[in-house]
Amino acid sequence: MYTQGGANQKVFHMKRDATCTCCCFNRPVVEIMDVTSNQIFGSISDPFACCNLTFDVKDHTDQEVLAANGGCCQWGLCCPLPCGPCAEVNFDLNDPSGQGVGKLKKKVPNCFKFFLAPDVDNFNVDFGGVSHPQYKALVMALAIFMDFRYVKDHTENEVLKANGGCCQWGLCCPLPCGPCAEVNFELNDPNGQGVGKLQKKVPNCCKFFMAPDVDNFNVEFGGVSHPQYKALVMALAIFMDFRYFNENPNDDEGGVLGAMAGDGDGDGDGF
Repeated sequence: MYTQGGANQKVFHMKRDATCTCCCFNRPVVEIMDVTSNQIFGSISDPFACCNLTFDVKDHTDQEVLAANGGCCQWGLCCPLPCGPCAEVNFDLNDPSGQGVGKLKKKVPNCFKFFLAPDVDNFNVDFGGVSHPQYKALVMALAIFMDFRYVKDHTENEVLKANGGCCQWGLCCPLPCGPCAEVNFELNDPNGQGVGKLQKKVPNCCKFFMAPDVDNFNVEFGGVSHPQYKALVMALAIFMDFRYFNENPNDDEGGVLGAMAGDGDGDGDGF
């Protein structure tokens, strides 16, 4: 989180470690840190609740200071749309005694933003009886945490696909001459349109025998214009090299066979 007015000074940091959650065991928790003091001043957890959406907000002593309850029968959760009851999700904020102290509302953006900029988020926070500055920061953090837990679409969009086939001499018998001297991958967009090429070149005879760990890659970005996608293609070259070419001692078996059958634990069992 940053200060208001477009300032570039970070003030709060949210950290959530990866957890393996099952029903009531090991529920997700996010910690909120004051960047200026580097101290954790609160946390938010998503406790197990049957047919209910609840969050517990705790201070630095792990004492509950607020609780958020969103129920389960809200149209905005099941069918978010930019109109009617489907356009919002409401959470009541209560103190430890159960007294209402505020409200948190997630608003689906208008039709224009809904279709053209679906990643835009609108939140209305009514602090009401929440007066402590740190508790207000925790409520804002709760809005983000709630959004990622139940509202945000976490699906990943495929942007590129690489295809190298299986009938390439350079894969089966890499040598510094002829068709065995290279492996080619075609880069396609999600529609199957070719947008570039990735080529692994076996080095010349001198390097092949004296410095076999030298790698040569030719990358043709072609229709790949986004800087981040170009970086991903370069990362793909390294990943592909480790998967199919490098004799990695941590693999059960090196090269192509290791990539196809090895599990990377070095015990040789393939599991």
